[in-house]
Amino acid sequence: MTLCRVALICHRPPGEQRHWDFLRERKPGSELCATWRLSNPCDGPQGTSAALRLFDHRRYYLDLDTEISSSRVGSVQPTASGCVVGIDDVYDPSVLTVCWSSGQLSKLTLEENKFRYERLTHEDHTSGAK
Repeated sequence: MTLCRVALICHRPPGEQRHWDFLRERKPGSELCATWRLSNPCDGPQGTSAALRLFDHRRYYLDLDTEISSSRVGSVQPTASGCVVGIDDVYDPSVLTVCWSSGQLSKLTLEENKFRYERLTHEDHTSGAK
């Protein structure tokens, strides 16, 4: 089974506040990723972030492994990456379980203008608790 990949990118556009972009492949291997701008990173223990749905980004950012910068885009630095290992409802994928490359599991909930996140233990994930 091929899993959809995710990435969390710290973005510092010229003249703007730093923010994080959360990217999720639409389906494994797709060229474009659904993308949200977050006010806080979502790979921490628990929290809520303001979220704004952006245009789909190229999958290039899923493979980014070092900071890049340009006068037009500013600074873009990878923060975390991983795979979606669970979706509460395949027809409404607003609640995801992500396994970050560090091995940490997180439950991510996409709401209208909010992005909630919380760490899970491996027992939470294997017991079916979401």
